[in-house]
Amino acid sequence: MTTIEKKDLGKIEELSSGGEGVVYKILSDEDSVFKEFKDEIRHELNPAALNDLIEIPKSMTAMDRTFLLEHTVWPKSIVNQKNKFVGFTMPIIHDTFFVTHGVRAYPGHTDCDWNKLIMRKTWVSNPNVVSTVPQLDGIPLLDLLIDLAETYSFLHRHKIIVGDISGRNMVWRARPNPRIVLLDNDGFRVSGVDGVVHPKQTPDWVDPYLNGGDTTFESDQYKIGLAMLRGYFGVGVLTPNSKEISSCSDPIGKEIIQLTERSIGKNNRPSAEDWVQLLRRHRRIMSLAGRPVIKLDKPTIGAPGSRVTTFIAKRPTIRLQ
Repeated sequence: MTTIEKKDLGKIEELSSGGEGVVYKILSDEDSVFKEFKDEIRHELNPAALNDLIEIPKSMTAMDRTFLLEHTVWPKSIVNQKNKFVGFTMPIIHDTFFVTHGVRAYPGHTDCDWNKLIMRKTWVSNPNVVSTVPQLDGIPLLDLLIDLAETYSFLHRHKIIVGDISGRNMVWRARPNPRIVLLDNDGFRVSGVDGVVHPKQTPDWVDPYLNGGDTTFESDQYKIGLAMLRGYFGVGVLTPNSKEISSCSDPIGKEIIQLTERSIGKNNRPSAEDWVQLLRRHRRIMSLAGRPVIKLDKPTIGAPGSRVTTFIAKRPTIRLQ
C-alpha cells in the first residue's frame, strides 16, 4: 500500500471545496494535489478500494498506463493522519484545461469542463459574456468526442466503471490537440467490487433504471450517450426529444440522436466502442470533404476493366430550428 502522512506533504493551500472534501495544492510538489475527505463522510470510505485503484496502472502495459494517466487524474498515494485514512494525492490538472469565462465585469479563471462544451453556443452572441472557451466544430469537435469515447472504451475494457459521469466531472482542451481528462477518479470502481465511496449520480445525468442501485457499465453507457449528444450540438442540456434538435438535418447529428435514443433505453445500449466507430466513420467522411475521391466501379461482364470516376465530397451542414 502506497501511503504518506499528511504532515509529510509540507505546506498546503486550498484550491477548491466540494461535497466530499477539500482539494489542496502541495507547495513542495507542483505536479500533485491532495484531496482531504470531510470528517462527516470518513466512516463511509473504503481505503482498500482506493489502494486497488492506485495499483491498477502498475499492472498495465507502458502504452496503456500512459493513456490512463493522460486521460485521468488517477490517485497516486493514500494520505493518513496519525495512521488514520484522510485522503489521497493525485496529479494536478494542467493549465491547458483552464479558460477565462464569465460576465464581462469580472470573468473568472476556471477549468474547461464538459458543461462549457454543452453550453458553448448559448453565450457566443452575448456581449456581456467574456470567454476563451473554444467554439469547436467540424473535425476538431469530432476528435474531442472520439477521445472521450475512446477513454470510456479503454476503462470499460479494463473492467472499470466510472459511475458519476456528468458535465462537471470531465474537462477538455482544444490545443495542442483535443483531449479530455476525467475527474473524481476516486468514484471509479472495478466491476464486481465495492468502490471507495457509495456511487453517486448528478441531476440531469441520472439513469432512471438504476432505481438507487450501484452504477454499472450500462449506466455509464446511458450517460456517455447524453455526453455525446449534448457535446456535439452545444445548445444546452439536451435529450434526443429536445425541440432544439427536432429539425436536425445534419447526417452526423441525426446518427448521434439515434444512437443516444438507444443509449437511454432500458436494454441493448450502445457501448463506448460503438461510439468510437460511429464518430471515426464520420470523421473519415468529413476529412475527405472538398477533396477528390476516387471511386472504382465493379467491372461488368464483357467490360475491358473498371471504370474510374472522380467526385468532390461535400461537408455536412448542421441546421437547427
